[in-house]
Amino acid sequence: MLTYSLRRLLEAIPVLLGVTVLTFLILHLAPGDPAELIGGPTATAQEIASIRQRLNLDRPLYVQYGTFLWDLVHGDLGESLQRRESVRSMLAVRLPNTAVLALTSMLVTLIGIPLGVMAATRPNSLTDLALMNVSLLGVSIPNFWLGILLIIWFAVDLGWFPVAGYHHPFLSADGLKSLILPAVTLGTGGMALVARLTRSGMLDVLGQDYIRTARAKGLPERAVLFRHALRNTMIPVITVLGLNFGALLGGAVVTESVFAINGVGRLAVDSILARDYAVVQGSVVLIATTFVLVNLLVDLSYALLNPTIRYA
Repeated sequence: MLTYSLRRLLEAIPVLLGVTVLTFLILHLAPGDPAELIGGPTATAQEIASIRQRLNLDRPLYVQYGTFLWDLVHGDLGESLQRRESVRSMLAVRLPNTAVLALTSMLVTLIGIPLGVMAATRPNSLTDLALMNVSLLGVSIPNFWLGILLIIWFAVDLGWFPVAGYHHPFLSADGLKSLILPAVTLGTGGMALVARLTRSGMLDVLGQDYIRTARAKGLPERAVLFRHALRNTMIPVITVLGLNFGALLGGAVVTESVFAINGVGRLAVDSILARDYAVVQGSVVLIATTFVLVNLLVDLSYALLNPTIRYA
């Protein structure tokens, strides 16, 4: 297991390297000049040239990329072109908000597992049809549109939750109220997908011989469902949950903008509009690294769910 984990970590290096290359090229080849944005409309050509020289934007792309990669290896994500702050400190301030939002959204996503089990144990019933139709709707609705609807219904019309922002401690009542609408917005699509996948897997497993044997031995139905049937459907579900967690971090870019949450996603959007190269690159590297580590944990969890799986 340890050897496999180390090999997977080494395999992640070229993946992250490719992410940095693509991010760097896309940002630098996009139209627009950060020096002009920093200088403003009244800046002269000489002032803009001075800004480009100060920020090393006048150097060739391969030199700029080499400098960025060298700093990254040494734990330095650079300095924001707009705010003149350390990118690492900016991400450190905003990462807890994004992490709490992603984890809370994952809790919403996990609700799909019992919903899928409920639907599978009542195939073709009114409950099954209702849950599957609602899950289809959840997969189809874009999260930015769902977020706007939730704000209008539950924040503006009913006044149950804050309209936007997040300025309270995580474990306080006001903090939890601030998290509910963004978490539901971000986690609904994943919850619907997990519910449909769990139902499909459970329907396949419940028809197997070992399930009939377990019932014939007189095991309680709860033990049959959760100890035998659900456990053998969890590998594809765990795979989707791991991928979904990465999608939650990416989806937080839109959700944080809709709900005005000061997180990594909103920082990335603002930095893209401002052509703040260092902040965008740092945000993408952080999200990509988290995605790689989560998928490693997902792969290692397979052996816990199925003891016949062994990693050489």
